[in-house]
Amino acid sequence: KANKCFVANNTFHVVGASPCYENPIKNSFINVGSLDSRKENNVTIRAFKRILLRTNLDLKLVLIGDGKERKMLENLVIEEGLFDSVIFTGHIDNTKKLVKYYRESIASISFGQAGLAVLQSMAYGVPFVTKENAVSGGEKHNIIHRENGIFCKDNMESLEEVMFELVRDNNCTYARELGKNAFNYYKDKASVENMANGFIKAQEYLKNRNG
Repeated sequence: KANKCFVANNTFHVVGASPCYENPIKNSFINVGSLDSRKENNVTIRAFKRILLRTNLDLKLVLIGDGKERKMLENLVIEEGLFDSVIFTGHIDNTKKLVKYYRESIASISFGQAGLAVLQSMAYGVPFVTKENAVSGGEKHNIIHRENGIFCKDNMESLEEVMFELVRDNNCTYARELGKNAFNYYKDKASVENMANGFIKAQEYLKNRNG
């Protein structure tokens, strides 16, 4: 019954959450989290190369994190001739360092997996891009297609088109609009306070029923 159903939307507190969509410089795509096969970062790297060739823009792809796929991805970057355009930072848990990358990010891209990085990206006002059938614990349902993020199809060409759409305007106007909506969504619907309220409502229901 509806009156017995309570939702505590999975999220976590993001220290230093800020409206990065307002930053004047937007020149990179970002991926934050462990480097494993589920994210399919190899697809993102190849799509990124196509964007560089297609636009001739000075863009960066920043991979923040460590994992068993790092060496393979580094070799792929060398093979694709992207050594100067793809940056591996290693693991970063210092929020002051992390926010610097989000400020200049056009979008967070995790082609194959959409976990808590979705909420973190939204808290920094950066839209999240992933494929429709991405591996997820439910976090991808915070993405409202073309309102605060974008779902692409399960192929590299679709990802390429989404990336191109986000950079074809020199000021990244569309990406900023999505980022603003993502930031407001996190504040209004996906904060830790919202998650806690789901438990509080359940407790209040029990208290009133047993009172």
